[in-house]
Amino acid sequence: SAITPPGPGLCIDIMRAPKLILGAATEAPTPDCVNPAGCMFCDFHRDMQNQDYVWSLASYRYCKTLELEQFKSMDNSSHPAAKLIERINNKIEYFKSSDETQNSWVEEAMNRIREGRYHPMFDGFIQLMEVGA
Repeated sequence: SAITPPGPGLCIDIMRAPKLILGAATEAPTPDCVNPAGCMFCDFHRDMQNQDYVWSLASYRYCKTLELEQFKSMDNSSHPAAKLIERINNKIEYFKSSDETQNSWVEEAMNRIREGRYHPMFDGFIQLMEVGA
């Protein structure tokens, strides 16, 4: 049985006891069942096989890219958003290379982002970040 987490995807841990994925970078966000970033590095997180999920990943990546752009540092690789973007990129690349249908989901999601149409889960955050930039 899956439950709705704060981030894109599904959570299979009904006890809400997050567990860091094996091999996660030290800069990776800590799973906490509160922050969407934590979902991406939790062992209980599950990807969904549909276009809406891919759109939510692409929107979340764009949101985190805006956050990283606002971070002023000589080395952005140390920012937790950098590892999160890398993880999302890997997930999107998986969908892109899986089959024609999933590749079309990625293409549609990228088109929506270019058009400024963001997944409702992240649209408000993105709008606020764009105004503040």
